[in-house]
Amino acid sequence: MRKIITLLFLLFSIQGVFAQVFKDKEASLRIKGADYININSKRKTPDHIQLSSEVSALSSASWLKSSLKLSSSQEFLLIKEEVDQLGFAHLKYQLYYKKIPVEGGTYNLRAKNGLIKNANGAFFTESSISTETSISEVAAFDKAISYFNAEKYYWQEENTLFPERPKGVLTILPENDTYVLCYKYDVFSLVPNRREYVYVEAKTGAIYKTVNRIHEGDATGTAVTKYSGTKQITTDSYNGVYRLRETARKVETYNLQNSTSYSSAVDFTDADNNWNTTTNQDNAAYDAHFGSEAVYDFYKTKFNRNSYDGVGAKLISYVHYSYNYVNAFWNGSYMTYGDGDGSSYTALTSL
Repeated sequence: MRKIITLLFLLFSIQGVFAQVFKDKEASLRIKGADYININSKRKTPDHIQLSSEVSALSSASWLKSSLKLSSSQEFLLIKEEVDQLGFAHLKYQLYYKKIPVEGGTYNLRAKNGLIKNANGAFFTESSISTETSISEVAAFDKAISYFNAEKYYWQEENTLFPERPKGVLTILPENDTYVLCYKYDVFSLVPNRREYVYVEAKTGAIYKTVNRIHEGDATGTAVTKYSGTKQITTDSYNGVYRLRETARKVETYNLQNSTSYSSAVDFTDADNNWNTTTNQDNAAYDAHFGSEAVYDFYKTKFNRNSYDGVGAKLISYVHYSYNYVNAFWNGSYMTYGDGDGSSYTALTSL
């Protein structure tokens, strides 16, 4: 059967069907100096901006504030700056609301010869966020420890790299179109060996969210891909099975199960890390995973570039999108692949 050869290099140029794009004059009317703007379909805010006119990198913070129409309560502060081998400066900004960091709110600027060339990131609009706390940081810590319930913590051990108990950092979490004020703790226990971010609501003291920081490590597997033959891939070992996830290159490949809802996606798993399933074109997922790793390696080896944005963005792929879907697209955040129509086209994941 005939298949469409889909280049993963299109990560830089394919526009997803769910993204709103403005170009040239339309773009410049929205953001001064822009000739391209990609609007995130969920947040309704710009997640990629390309500039045609000269904007000085020295005024990047003020340019972000005016271009993204930040309120007087919001600001982006520079948290990281580096220059790559090609002379491009990469500046990473963290979003703050009334001096409190907004989780996941970062913007990356790329500049050359002192001029901003493009910008990308996540921006959250404010919604009358209350920054008043009802419990103290000490009380919130007690809640976090009560939840953790470990026998022994690292700060209780002599000669440890973590000599003091973690301090709660006030953080704003954007969750499901709401904003939750939390104390964020990095809790690390010796017995059992466990480390998590624990978010305690600053008003109620409830455990709002936890994020596991210790995962079973990456493993080398073998994949019998649909289009590229047998390839070596990197996966991770988790709860007795292997998943199409890799922490080093931040490559993750998920199964949409013929849905169009990304929240319904699940992991592809395998018992022995020898990936050879062909049912429902699952072997097409191996192409997507192997291809993402190959693309990452190419840009890292050739240009010393860390992922597609230069600052380590995840390379996420969703396979088995909808039914009989003859297309593949980049929506500004991740790749999505259809399975084809089963007659003229097969899954669109070939490299």
